[in-house]
Amino acid sequence: MVYKRKETRSFAYANLIAFIFTIAALIIFAFNVYAVVAVPQVLNYLGFTGLSATIVHTLRWPVLAVLTSRAGAGMPIGEPFNQLRG
Repeated sequence: MVYKRKETRSFAYANLIAFIFTIAALIIFAFNVYAVVAVPQVLNYLGFTGLSATIVHTLRWPVLAVLTSRAGAGMPIGEPFNQLRG
């Protein structure tokens, strides 16, 4: 029991939510791997060379960091969220 509250969700529903989060994490992981591996190949195919390729190669890491950190940021949990629900 967290925050001295009893679990109100059924066992199946709680496991379904956990499964959905696991699938979402795997999708995000697959996207990140694709971005790291495929972006250089796509840039070469499109003809990006020199400075433009360096800029895109450098900017992909902050973009990946922001996308990954924002993936679960919209999901508040714990006591403050429970108070918002009523």
